[in-house]
Amino acid sequence: GMIGMTALSVFYNISVTKGSLALSAVLLAMSPVFVLFLAAIFFHEPVTRHKLTCVTLALIGCVLESNGLSWSITGILCGILASFFYAVYGIISKKVTQKGYHFLTITFYGTLFSGMTMLPFSNIHSLSGMIVSGQRTTFFILIIHALVSSVLPYALYSLSMRYMEAGKASILASSEPAAAMLFGAVLYAETPGILSICGLCFTITAVILLNYERN
Repeated sequence: GMIGMTALSVFYNISVTKGSLALSAVLLAMSPVFVLFLAAIFFHEPVTRHKLTCVTLALIGCVLESNGLSWSITGILCGILASFFYAVYGIISKKVTQKGYHFLTITFYGTLFSGMTMLPFSNIHSLSGMIVSGQRTTFFILIIHALVSSVLPYALYSLSMRYMEAGKASILASSEPAAAMLFGAVLYAETPGILSICGLCFTITAVILLNYERN
């Protein structure tokens, strides 16, 4: 878990810096491709035509939702590596869940050791300066941001592994760009284009088809 979390964070942020946020989100959404084949190797989950169709629809949707991409070779390579390690985290979570560990235990130790690994590279003086200078509100916002945007998603992702196959969970999680587009429209009045709306339709279709097979 620590390896997946740490490598994902590092390579994803490099991808965003060297390329664009939209491109990084699309590349991260490729993780179901890795998960499907890793799950087939480690858990003998079948790679069905239905799953491959859902993955394809989800990937097309992500590309359309993030149209107008700027890119670089470094950004693409780091984005693919982030996607791979995101898949690795999912596979490890599935394996540990099968051994009976609680999803919060998985998330806690994964986050703890990942944080300890990244601590030497973080700007401790800047964080401590916020507290000393009275910027406690900003520090509190950072804590809430970390819990809501990092810890909670990892916890829910690990929890989903208890109730469904790793491949299906990863496909559902790949709808992140669609959610980002909706939040942008509601919270920031960002008007999605026709391609983005088409991409949203592809993603929703993939999720519906995936749950149809499950039922």
